[in-house]
Parts: sequence; C-alpha cells; structure tokens
Amino acid sequence: MKLTLVTIALASNYLLSWTYGKGKEETRERHDTVVVAASHRYEHMNAAKWIFLGKNYRKEWSEPVAMPVFHLRSTLGGFTIERLGGGQQTRSLHLVNKDGSKWVLRSVDKFVTDEALPKQLRLGFIKAIVQDQISASYPYGLLTIHDLSKAVGVPSPTAQLYYVPDDTTFGEYRRYFSHLVCMLIPKEINGVDIPTEDTEPVESKLDSSSVYQVLQHKLLTARLLDMLIADWDRHKSQWEWGTVDSNNTIYYYPLPEDRDQAFFLSTGMLTNIIKLFGLPHFIGFNKKIKNLKKLNYKVHSFDRFFLNELDKEDWTNQIKQFQYHLTDAAIDRAVARLPKEIYAVSGKELKEKLINRRDDLLKEGLKYYDYLAEEVTLVSTKEPEIFDIRSSKDSTVLLVTRKSNGKEIYERVFYPDETKTINVVNLTARDKINNTGSTSINI
Repeated sequence: MKLTLVTIALASNYLLSWTYGKGKEETRERHDTVVVAASHRYEHMNAAKWIFLGKNYRKEWSEPVAMPVFHLRSTLGGFTIERLGGGQQTRSLHLVNKDGSKWVLRSVDKFVTDEALPKQLRLGFIKAIVQDQISASYPYGLLTIHDLSKAVGVPSPTAQLYYVPDDTTFGEYRRYFSHLVCMLIPKEINGVDIPTEDTEPVESKLDSSSVYQVLQHKLLTARLLDMLIADWDRHKSQWEWGTVDSNNTIYYYPLPEDRDQAFFLSTGMLTNIIKLFGLPHFIGFNKKIKNLKKLNYKVHSFDRFFLNELDKEDWTNQIKQFQYHLTDAAIDRAVARLPKEIYAVSGKELKEKLINRRDDLLKEGLKYYDYLAEEVTLVSTKEPEIFDIRSSKDSTVLLVTRKSNGKEIYERVFYPDETKTINVVNLTARDKINNTGSTSINI
C-alpha cells in the first residue's frame, strides 16, 4: 500500500508540475453586467490529466457567463458587513441589508489552504491536486436547489449569482473578494426569518427531555434530496433546525445548509484509487444511483440518531411522495435556473440524470433503509420513561412512554429479518423496562 501511495504521489507531482496553473482571468464588462468564468484554473487539459484527474466539470468552471455586478453599497438597496465567515476553503461574508435582513455572500470557487489538510499532506503538489479536484464540484449547482427543494417541501433560500469587482467599500475584506464570482444567499426563507439552532444543541435537548422531538418524516425528505443530488457532505454541521410548538411538545424540523457538493462528479483514475483508502463516499452524480451506503458514509451515525423511528413502510411512503412531487416539470424549472451559457454545456444532461435518479430512488433508498435497520439506537432521555418491549416470533414492538403522564413518545415495530440489534442507551434507575416474549433480535 505504501509503495502504491508513493507512486501516486510522484506521478501526481509530475503531472501537476506539467499541467497545473491558475490560468487566465478574463472579464468583459457590459454596463452593470460582466461576462466572466467562475474560474479558469481548472481548464488546462491534456491526455494524462484527463485520465488521472478527470474531465469533471472543467468546462462549466471555465465557460464565460453573463452575470450582474455586486456593489456593496447599492445592490438590493445596499449592505453593511457584519463579519467574515466561511470554512477552511470557502470565502464568505455575513451581510446585513438596509431593511435589517441578513445575507451571506459566498465564493463559488474554493481556496485550499494548509489548514484544510492534515499535517502529513501539507505538500505543495498534494495541495495542488486537492485544489484541482474542486473541478469535481458543479459551480452553479446551488442555483437549482431552491426549486428542487420547494417541489418536495424542503425549506431552502434562493441563491443569486454575482460578480464582485475590486470594491474599496469592502475595506479589509477587499483582498479576499475582489474579482470573485459569488452567490448571494438570504438567511430568510421565502421572506421569513426563521429562528434556528445548530445540531449539537438540538442533540443535547433531545437527550434531556422527551418534550423535544424531531419531525423525522421531514428529515427523511431532506435526506432523500441529498441522495438525489449525490451530496455526500451532509454531516451535522450542515444543518440548522427550526421549531414548531404543538401540544406541549417542541418539534424540530431540518433546514439544510451548504450545498457545495451537489452534483459532485470526479471522473479521474485518482478518485477510483482514493475511494479504496478511506473515502468511499466519492460515488459521484451518475445517471444511476450507486450504493447509497457508501455515498452516505459520513452521515451513518447522523441518520441512525435522527431517523430511528421510521420503518420500511414509512420510508416507502415517503420516497413515493418524494417521487410524486418531484415531477419532470419541477426538475425542468430547477435546471432552467442555470445561466444560459451553462445550460448549453450540461443542462440537458443534468436534467436527464435527475429524472433517472429520482426514478431509481425507491429501490436504492430501501437498500439504504435495510442497512440502517440492521442496528437501531434509541436514546433514553434524562426524564423517567417506561420501555415496553413486546416480542413474538415474527416481530418486536418497542413502545416508550413518559413515566409522569403516560404520553407515548416512541413506537416502532421491528422484524428479525431486518433488525439484528436494538441499542437502548442512557438508561437510568428511574427508567422502567417491561420485556415480554422472546425474539432473536439482540436488545
């Protein structure tokens, strides 16, 4: 294995020293509109690079696109800068509009830094390879997400495409955003400012009391959208949560964030190699859905925690509803949001893939359900609860109620041919377990 990795590294170093470069930066201005590419640094190709690093979306990145110019003081009435945001690769600014609404300006291109890599990989040629593989991300994918989300009932803001000039009003942030293609994204959804919480505080509240519950059907719909668009990067930091208060219970519903990996597709030999060394989720946005277990590799524990109440019938019904509402017309509308220059390059192919993947979703989604159902984890809250486990030869019913008032907070029927293990964790002496009958399921 070590010899293979060294060989890859040497070959990559040679390949990138031969082909890698930032490329030219061209901007043609037309009044308050410019014609500019998202990035030219991924376009240089030769046979070796094509095979090893992949075609990916290099054409989409380098295609000149007409887009409006973003002026900090005048666009949409003008903005003030609240703070610098972004992760280790994306540059972003948190803005406040003159009406008090909050927005985020995010760079389309990413910038790989040493901090984004493990220490042992902070070598120039490796950083160059990682930077080059940004070409596997679809630069304008975010523009399609609102319409896809709206069709299936998942909350999502509407992103707008802009070019940021060399604007002195950006002050200390001018050097970070000058001449970048960006997405301007409102924090409001459909004009409503929704109070939200991060995932970790939500997890803590779910552990603390059964008063807090997750609308798991809505989360499953959002996760089905992730699978449709092959978005592998859906760890818990990629979610915000809104709340609905009903019948003395606070229900959380999901608000997906950060769609940078929508339609991810790396076609080079390098990706096929690294999938063997701990990155199986680089499945890619192909015409057919392939192995959702691998695509969702980074979120197995997330799905086990937040989707533990839904059985196969729930998944089947939810997937069918998803397919019913995500019509061909809805997909047409979503893809039509792409700039016309990009639609001409890959719009029809994108649309065809979305339709085919939607049609595959029932069969492939239930395979992923089967994987999750093998081992189910249920967390007891800090409140006293009663766990009734009623087993027969064919099934086991797990019913959880509040000890204080008998209110039901969880119920699911498990089948031995689906589930091997049920883990009930965080039990205390104040909890009560009633276990009747016998089953082959390990509880």
